[in-house]
Amino acid sequence: MAKVILDLDKKTLKLRHAIVKMIAPQLYYEAVFLQTVFLQIISAIPRPMTLFMKAYFGSKQLVGLEIGVAKGENALSILQELPIRKLFLIDPYIPYVERGQPLSFEETFVKAKERLSKFQQVTFIKKTSEEAVKDVDEPLDFVYIDGNHSYEYVKNDIALYYPLVKLGGVIGGHDYTPYHRTEVVQAVNEFVKKHGKIGFYTVFPDWWIIKKWQKLEGLRKRGKWATLMPII
Repeated sequence: MAKVILDLDKKTLKLRHAIVKMIAPQLYYEAVFLQTVFLQIISAIPRPMTLFMKAYFGSKQLVGLEIGVAKGENALSILQELPIRKLFLIDPYIPYVERGQPLSFEETFVKAKERLSKFQQVTFIKKTSEEAVKDVDEPLDFVYIDGNHSYEYVKNDIALYYPLVKLGGVIGGHDYTPYHRTEVVQAVNEFVKKHGKIGFYTVFPDWWIIKKWQKLEGLRKRGKWATLMPII
């Protein structure tokens, strides 16, 4: 029943927006403005996985990778919060369809390049994640997945990049939200179930896995990451 409701919600979203715009244009434009402001505020806050890695890795120089860069807002946060030696940024910057909606990235690459221009440790790879995996030339301390959120793409990204992560490294991503991004949740849960008892954590809206299970009682006791919730 929940899936039927979510599917109906997705299919009628444009129609509902059009109706509100027609009968209450002022309310519609105010809502759009508030949403834009909200997204700008959220994009400036480091994501949960980034904050976890800040406590987990400490001062270690890191080699990381992000799938789905868009305007580079999260990449900027990663670079500002973590001691990054090298950061691979993978995004083909081509239009694609996700959840039935066409997504275009015609100008976003330029914006990302401008936003990250002062960081010499950044390497852009303008390819799909499936193509780009061959261009990653060293083991990774972490991978952050925020590309196409469709089930098959998330499943494939995890399968392709998990082997590139060092033991003790972290792989995770964005939008682990059971009421919204159900395909992300499905792909992640299947991977965790398949690999047995691994270090799997979720703090809204992120998820992440520690490749080699390590108890983090030390971090908890020091109060550096008291909200960690092991799922299995």
